[in-house]
Amino acid sequence: MLKTPFKTYKIYIKLLSPLHIGTGEVYEPTGFFINEIEKYLGVIDFEKLCLHLTESEISRFIALCRKGTLASLLNLYSLTDEVCLRLLKQGKTDFLVRKIDVSPYFIGHYNKVKNLKKNCSDSEIERTFNKFSIHKTAFSSNEKFPIIPGSSIKGSIRTAVLNKLKGNAKGKSYRNYKKGKGYDSVQLESEILNYDKNKFHKDPFRLIKISDFKPAEKAQTKIIYAINIKKDGNRGRGPFQILEVILPNTVFEGSITIMGESKLTLETIKSALKDFYLKEAEKENEVLKIIGAKEIQFHQNSLPIRIGRHSGAECVTIEGYRYIKIRQGNKKPPRYLDHATTIWLASNSPRYDKELQLKSLQPFGWAELFLTKPEETGTRREKRSTQIDISKLFRKYRVIK
Repeated sequence: MLKTPFKTYKIYIKLLSPLHIGTGEVYEPTGFFINEIEKYLGVIDFEKLCLHLTESEISRFIALCRKGTLASLLNLYSLTDEVCLRLLKQGKTDFLVRKIDVSPYFIGHYNKVKNLKKNCSDSEIERTFNKFSIHKTAFSSNEKFPIIPGSSIKGSIRTAVLNKLKGNAKGKSYRNYKKGKGYDSVQLESEILNYDKNKFHKDPFRLIKISDFKPAEKAQTKIIYAINIKKDGNRGRGPFQILEVILPNTVFEGSITIMGESKLTLETIKSALKDFYLKEAEKENEVLKIIGAKEIQFHQNSLPIRIGRHSGAECVTIEGYRYIKIRQGNKKPPRYLDHATTIWLASNSPRYDKELQLKSLQPFGWAELFLTKPEETGTRREKRSTQIDISKLFRKYRVIK
């Protein structure tokens, strides 16, 4: 059988700003504890923790589980903290999976949630509890380190290539691709990439394989707040979010494989990344100057890229065909523009204060990509790891928006 030729390129990605790639999971009350002195969130293996519980602690856990009220969820925070800190003092650490840095603001927020007054209504507790959702970033299920899924990188490359080749589109603006109240992006992308939208196997990106990227060195994560700010520097409408992010300067390594019959070359991809993301970074830096946040700068020999949550509407759409929904609040109908009016920034605090946060706010997801020399390889089948999902207590009360 004739083997299909392809080339594999080793790639390094260096983060320039905090990165969060969501998994749809959050840290549940029995999945972590807070060490206020050392300022970290400890991720725990609850099954191993149970092996160290005293009879009294087991009884208390069982009682809270049987009670099953919203208030009992908050009591789980306190009990889990109490047990974990006791075990640490005794030198027992086998239940501790890893540590995540937190800010003093987060610790204060956590204590406020944990110590809600007993006379609070269920609706108030539920509102507070859901606002305190701590969203996990993508992690290797077996090796316990953060990863950048290949699908995230492929999506970013696809957006850059679509912007580079947008002249192939038959329509002149998004109006030519309106479909009822929606937008036929499949038709637009198939025209740009020159394939029949009903023949998905003809999409040239089917011939590009991108591995998951793992840290080339130790990778550190932190719990931060994502806050919504208007591009003129005023507070935005969006409520804060609590995210686990991978910190800037972390380096990841992986690979891109391009099949021999692909119409897309490495040079096309490199040119698309540079043209699109450099221009978007320059636009965003102007906004960051107004706000007083940290600007993005790339090394001369790198290729810019943006990945993950809160990458900005402009960085995930095609220039000239943007149809961005702008919520106006006060029960007003949304409007649609070719640009976003707000930006999400990483902060140590849930509140936006220009004086306190000057130069401490950072945009999300900016990174730079470095390439090494390509190497000829044979055919290969990628092995995917199997993730084991262990459900946590009282998941039914968590509402993820």
